[in-house]
Amino acid sequence: MGSLGLTFLILGCVLSGKWWALLLFLFYGFTPVPLLFAQRSEYETLGEGESDKSMDIAIFFVAGMVVSTFALPILLTSVPLENPGMTTTNCFLAEFATVLFYTTAGLFLVVSDEEEY
Repeated sequence: MGSLGLTFLILGCVLSGKWWALLLFLFYGFTPVPLLFAQRSEYETLGEGESDKSMDIAIFFVAGMVVSTFALPILLTSVPLENPGMTTTNCFLAEFATVLFYTTAGLFLVVSDEEEY
């Protein structure tokens, strides 16, 4: 699914001739970074019912990155009005590629967390 997402992203860039959609790779690459830092933190919970604050902050940043990844193609489609950075077709293909990338990452996390019996 990740390769299919990459194909749709490249296809959208080739069809429109505008390569701004490749900026999404920065978002794809940096999205898991806050979670990696939060998992490495050595803080213990202070009491019963309290959660790890670093994990909460990391989830907040990851959610912001995911929303930004979906918002960037829409923004580039509408700005500037005279010569937009992306065409509508490129935007749809980039959004579909984003769905495929994040679905692949989510499925990977689900499968990697399962215990082997």
